[in-house]
Amino acid sequence: MPPADPLVQMRRSPSSESLASVRSQCLSETSSQMYWEGGLFDNDMDTEEYLRLLDDADKQNEKYYLPKDPTIWSQSEQSPATDTTPPTTPEVPSQSAQRGTKRVRDDDDDGGQPVAGPSKLKKMDTGLGFTTASTHNGSVLYSKSEGLDCHPVIIGPLLGDTHYNLIHAAGFCIQWKLLRYQKAGLKLFDIAGLHELLALTKATNVTGVDLLEKLVGSKDAKQMENDSPSSREKEAKDPCKEADMEFKHITSCSGPVYYLANSERNGWCGGKIHYTIKATSLRKGLEQFEVEEPVLATSDQLSRRYGSHSIIRLRIHKDDIYKEGKALKELCLRPFVVGGHVYRAFSCKEHVVRLIMTDERVQTIPSADTGASTYQVVKGKIGQSWCSGIDFLEFLRFYNDPQLNSEQSMAKWAVRFYLGSSTSIPAMRLAPERLHHISDIVSEAHTGDSKPKAENVMTDGCGLANYDFFHALQQQFNWPQVPVAVQMRVNGSKGLLLLHPNHKQSSPGEEPGMRPEVWIRASQRKIKYPANVDDPALFTVDILRSAHLTYPASLSTETIINLTSNGVKAEVIMSMMKTNMQEKVDGLTTWEGDKGIFRLWSNLAHEGGVISARLAREHPTFARVQGWAFDDYARDNLHEEERKEDDDADEALNKLNAQSSSAWWPDLISGSPSSLEETCMALLDSGFDPDSLPVLRAKMVEVAKKANKVALAKYNVRVPMSCSAWAVPDPCGVLEPGEIYIQSSVPLVAADGVTKVDVVVGSVLITRHPCKVPSDVQKVTAVDRHELHGYKDVIVVSTKGHRVGDKLLDRHLLSMLGGGDYDGDRVQVYWHPDLVRTFRHADPQFATRPKSVEDSLQESVESVKSFLKRVPDTAPRHVQIREIQRALLGPLENASQVGKYSTFWEVALYKYGYDSPEAIRLAGLFCAVLDGSKTGVAVKQQQWQRDQASYRVETRLEWKEPIVSAGNRASFGSRDFLRFTERSEGLRRTPFVMDEIRKFLAREHDRLTALILQRLGDPNYIKLDDDLAEPWYNFKARVEQSRKARKNQSSETKVDQSIDAKADQSRRVEDTWMGNLLEAIKKGVKTKREEWAGRRNLKASDESKEKGAEKGKGKANAFTGLRIEKRQDVLRACSKSFHSLLADLHVFQLSDRELLRYIASYAYIWDHETTGRWTRFPWDVAFRVLCEIKAEAVTRGNTKTTTAEFYYKMTINKRSLEGL
Repeated sequence: MPPADPLVQMRRSPSSESLASVRSQCLSETSSQMYWEGGLFDNDMDTEEYLRLLDDADKQNEKYYLPKDPTIWSQSEQSPATDTTPPTTPEVPSQSAQRGTKRVRDDDDDGGQPVAGPSKLKKMDTGLGFTTASTHNGSVLYSKSEGLDCHPVIIGPLLGDTHYNLIHAAGFCIQWKLLRYQKAGLKLFDIAGLHELLALTKATNVTGVDLLEKLVGSKDAKQMENDSPSSREKEAKDPCKEADMEFKHITSCSGPVYYLANSERNGWCGGKIHYTIKATSLRKGLEQFEVEEPVLATSDQLSRRYGSHSIIRLRIHKDDIYKEGKALKELCLRPFVVGGHVYRAFSCKEHVVRLIMTDERVQTIPSADTGASTYQVVKGKIGQSWCSGIDFLEFLRFYNDPQLNSEQSMAKWAVRFYLGSSTSIPAMRLAPERLHHISDIVSEAHTGDSKPKAENVMTDGCGLANYDFFHALQQQFNWPQVPVAVQMRVNGSKGLLLLHPNHKQSSPGEEPGMRPEVWIRASQRKIKYPANVDDPALFTVDILRSAHLTYPASLSTETIINLTSNGVKAEVIMSMMKTNMQEKVDGLTTWEGDKGIFRLWSNLAHEGGVISARLAREHPTFARVQGWAFDDYARDNLHEEERKEDDDADEALNKLNAQSSSAWWPDLISGSPSSLEETCMALLDSGFDPDSLPVLRAKMVEVAKKANKVALAKYNVRVPMSCSAWAVPDPCGVLEPGEIYIQSSVPLVAADGVTKVDVVVGSVLITRHPCKVPSDVQKVTAVDRHELHGYKDVIVVSTKGHRVGDKLLDRHLLSMLGGGDYDGDRVQVYWHPDLVRTFRHADPQFATRPKSVEDSLQESVESVKSFLKRVPDTAPRHVQIREIQRALLGPLENASQVGKYSTFWEVALYKYGYDSPEAIRLAGLFCAVLDGSKTGVAVKQQQWQRDQASYRVETRLEWKEPIVSAGNRASFGSRDFLRFTERSEGLRRTPFVMDEIRKFLAREHDRLTALILQRLGDPNYIKLDDDLAEPWYNFKARVEQSRKARKNQSSETKVDQSIDAKADQSRRVEDTWMGNLLEAIKKGVKTKREEWAGRRNLKASDESKEKGAEKGKGKANAFTGLRIEKRQDVLRACSKSFHSLLADLHVFQLSDRELLRYIASYAYIWDHETTGRWTRFPWDVAFRVLCEIKAEAVTRGNTKTTTAEFYYKMTINKRSLEGL
């Protein structure tokens, strides 16, 4: 055994000892090997052997020694962002070292004294071959060496190979948690000692993450448990349990190919964990990234094929994409090193870049001249790990082999990776012989062998499937009925599958769902695979959505402009708007009659989408396929993303340890719902009356105002006689040009406004979004064809062409509607007589791109074939990767053009007219750039520059500004100096329809706001609720009665000494504890109310400092202006603190339930007495108890107790409301 003096000895701590005792580090100053009594551990030892020997040592209670080898520790314990000491000079971690203390030397350093606390953001040359941009939370490293793979983006500190061998054996949630702690400023052995790291490699993700939180956090396990959100809320977003299921599936797979899906096991699928990196700054040389908490969310094909850990998301603020598109693309061309794993970008959509884990590692390259080091990414994973990644080029070839898919442009080839990233749920796996390929129905106008135009492909994007296929889906997803169409991905194909007209039933003698078959059209096949490929991911049908019909449909602003330009009177639109808004306000502000309260409850649930929102919160993965939600990234669009990065490491750790809430989940401590609508519903179903409860009235006022505001902001017009659904091509070939078929599974109102029908018949208008040119709304005839009976909840369109008046066109109807197809485009159909009667057809020529548009566009000149010649397989590997990524990430460069051209078009149509050549040109360019990432079409640079110059002067359209009131104009802050766009000379005498509607809505806004306040009264008027005050008054009377009884007893005792002394003492004791408790409750409630007010004001103040307070924004609105998650966290902290009074005031004479009723009742009374009006205090901290008190009082105990699990799934049946 080597001498012990150069080594620091550490003995494994017995399990009975505290966790703190096992954090001591044992580091050698000289040895590059690890010893124990009886053996030698080499750094290059296989991980399994390494762990086995340590296990043996543990069983024998042996001592072991851990070296401080520079190759192991120099990179791991030293972040170049915060320490400029060369890696070869090791630093011995010490328990006594102050966390957050570091040494930084630069040109202005006066000796490199320790600097406590976080460093300021600065760019500095470390002398190690790279520059850094850092805060204490981490850094990005920039290599000075040239070449793609010598320039990685390194997120978090680098560790040595030995460390990675150990850490990468752990579950991925554990690895991610370690990375988050390290990004927060902790060094590895500040987080966990070697013994704990070894334990983490064998722990499940659930127990491992819990262990890490205990090691780093200052709270004990019980406190952490009390701080956590509800079990349902945590389970809905906590990925650890899911990560364990994925780990088990991956490690138990017999071969290298696996797919995390098992439709036979309750529909379980993997790939649902989102590991996300958020770009907080993209300033060149100063890029900053935040490692977000992993969450359980949606699933996609690639995440299931390679595991959730293999796909990470780089989330970028949409403004950064628009402003820094090119710079962002260059950044994403570099490999990303995250937690020691190397990731490369392969797809970008909206504001998320997806990266896949590769089988590469980071290598340090010392410089012989300067002694400094640079970093490069090289092939070969560190050791053997269950999460070893895949060769990047192999991944590209597997999913979309360029050799097999060379007959297209590189832009189209690149966009095919979107297919694997679409949110989906896996269904059945098809046998190859049950997946058929068939041709499309093509217009007779197309001749020759060339590829037909999209407008001539009458079945573009829609295939077929038999009844067994749809029946199996209905059984798997528990849909209420068997659908006739689904949107799917399978075997490189996308689009819709429609019920085959010759296979509407199961085969005779067979059980339904046993023999699913699919027929894929040529237009649906986007990626070709080898005929002999056998991969579970490729033959599994992934479902995005099922067919559903929405009734009624709404008119968008674009549709309104189109209709009024084609003959519909603006007064018709305004009349519908007035009716919509009046009905909405009536439904939210009236509750006449004995049963009116039930209708009000139902209207609130509908207005807030409460039931669907509850289901989507609990089951985010299935939200889309079940029709509960439609937007994966809506949360990013609701609020301005926070951009300020915390400088304080301790504050960062507090954020990591905090069990942050999820948006819109109720507070299970106080029982308070999160949304306005749910709060009103909970108060109503507890027996409160809006007439007598100010807080309910106030919240109902806000609900009604919000509904009114949303309708105003979106110019939302619900048309009573209308619907929206997928458009599908006629499977039976019975519809003539200009005919459609509509059958609904629910009754629809016919054109007479009275009759209920399931098949619509008569003249109708049909459109889709976008609707930017006059021909984007078409007038067609809805007919009834018995051959199509059963094709419900879709809009069936003729495959024989389209007719406009007496003109027969050799193109399908959807091509006339903004260039649509049948791969999942939703159309809106209106048969309201006031819209249809006066509508006149626009010239169908508007549907054809004018020459001015064609001259402004350029297609991607490089085909896949030419790319393969330019970048052959023999090219250097990093060159191949870089050039392919340039194509994959191309959409990042043109992201801003979509929004810009939409704005240009709005200005042009207002200024020059809806059918003006300029408006038509810009509409065409908008549609081109909208689909540019798919088609490879882009606006020529010269044209883009000309259009920017023409519209560069910032103006605003008055009709798009917020509506405040008829007599006042809103303040627009920094935009006040901008002038309104004026119409051209020839149009100034003709009022623009949206200007007229805006003036009308401003008047309606004033009228309805006054009506809301009139009906709901003054929410500040307060009358004490006797039912809520009764528990406290009863308790207070009991105390007074006890005191009076004891006083009388004392007087009687003086007269009659025979009275039992023990009885007198008992009364004295009762009087004492009750009186003390009475005063203690008063004091405790008063303290908690002050704390409640302080927390709300402090959090609002902190947020204002971070974001910059808006001028004129009052304190009352500051708290409600916070993000919902932050408001929830503050309120939950308040309710937890309030409920701690139970422990502080506990007496054995009262149950916790009785005591809490007294506390809550007094909180309600004290709030009333203190302010003279109501506040949210008692409701924020004791909502459930107050509701229980009220329910028992108004029903005299006739209540039904139910669990929250049942309550949150309950609703009022529509049929029960019909007679109310």
